Amino acid sequence: MAKKDRKTRCTIESQLEYFYKNGQHTERNGILWHAWCQNRRWLSQLLETTMGSFPTYSKHDESHAKTVLHNIEMILGEKRIAELSASDCFMLLHTVYIHDIGMVITYEDREAIVGNDKFIDMINEMEDENDPVFQRAIRALQKRDYSYEDEESREEQVKRLYSDKLEVYYAILHLIATYRRPDHGILSSERLEEWTLKPEKLGSGFSMAGIPQRIFLWIAKCAGLHADGNFQHIIDLPQEDNGYASDYLHPRFVAVLLQLGDIL
Repeated sequence: MAKKDRKTRCTIESQLEYFYKNGQHTERNGILWHAWCQNRRWLSQLLETTMGSFPTYSKHDESHAKTVLHNIEMILGEKRIAELSASDCFMLLHTVYIHDIGMVITYEDREAIVGNDKFIDMINEMEDENDPVFQRAIRALQKRDYSYEDEESREEQVKRLYSDKLEVYYAILHLIATYRRPDHGILSSERLEEWTLKPEKLGSGFSMAGIPQRIFLWIAKCAGLHADGNFQHIIDLPQEDNGYASDYLHPRFVAVLLQLGDIL
């Protein structure tokens, strides 16, 4: 690839944009760029909801995605970034922004979780542990007696009741987040697979723009493996596959970079 005349730092996103703005770009380069711009905006809004679902954890909103991308760019360096294909750039950008969407918990998710036997089993196991934070959360969740001293005024009793209910609210948030956290990588993968294979459930605002389903399924696979402790699952990914813009993409390479960027 010819050396680029750039005044700003070469990033993975600017590399994808370069393929689009280059005088020799193909229509498919433009499709990749515009699909990414639309999906970035939509995924950024979606990731904002993780703050409400995981209030006691570190941020996993767009700022986290940007940090992971920056870490990957520091690992690669500008010279190697300039050698990435358009399909690799598209895949890297999406994989980073997709990898934590499993931490987005909807109302329907919460309903399903609290009615799940595994959630009950988790709480039963935590009752036998000595973690004071979980012990307090479980006590608040299981509390049934809300009777207060008769000498307290009606107003004071209501205030105490509301305070106790607020503790229940934070307790259920904390316990649901704890339940969801270990599987969020798999859920991220499953969510994108569902959008890809079931168009009627495709996320509103998420664009596939005629790009082959195969590429989005590789993105889902790579995103899901970021929390997988078995590195052999990454090794099992193909080293190379056909890209979209008459180029190649590299699933194993993308999955490794995501793990490194996320850990750092």
